[in-house]
Amino acid sequence: MNSFGFSQYGETKAGLAYAQKLGEHFSMGVQLDYFNTRIGENYGSSSTVGGEIGLLAEPVKNLTVGLHLFNPTRAKLAGNLSERIPTIMRFGLSYKFSEQVFVITEAEKDVDYKTTFRGGLEYRPLPVFYIRAGATSNPGLVAMGFGVAMKKFRLDIASTFHSQLGFSPSVGLQYGF
Repeated sequence: MNSFGFSQYGETKAGLAYAQKLGEHFSMGVQLDYFNTRIGENYGSSSTVGGEIGLLAEPVKNLTVGLHLFNPTRAKLAGNLSERIPTIMRFGLSYKFSEQVFVITEAEKDVDYKTTFRGGLEYRPLPVFYIRAGATSNPGLVAMGFGVAMKKFRLDIASTFHSQLGFSPSVGLQYGF
């Protein structure tokens, strides 16, 4: 579930997912999504449902290939409006050079916008410490960060830089059950 907004605007997405390993090197997942958008006092809210599907394969050792399709049905936000939930296709590759280094790349296509390309590198000099760097096109961003992973806890600290908007720092804290 994901929700954000403020008193005059809010978006909520809730999903129910199922994933299955279909072989030693192939997995698939599907998700049913519920979307709700609320705009101010005079506009009210609108809800719709959509879905997504993902495939993951390891065709050769250390190479992972992923494909994700979000909202393939082009669900509309409101029945009488032409505004739709975005339909997004993603294709990604990950290659693990060693226990310390791996690289990733992704192409993302929103059917209404130009393709975005992303790439990143993670270096793990110690088993509990990692450093990351990455870049994306459309918009052009660069990112750097580091993290610490100890037992069930994980702390990530990063920042992106946009030439016109400047730095956008972020902090993430995870606990695994």
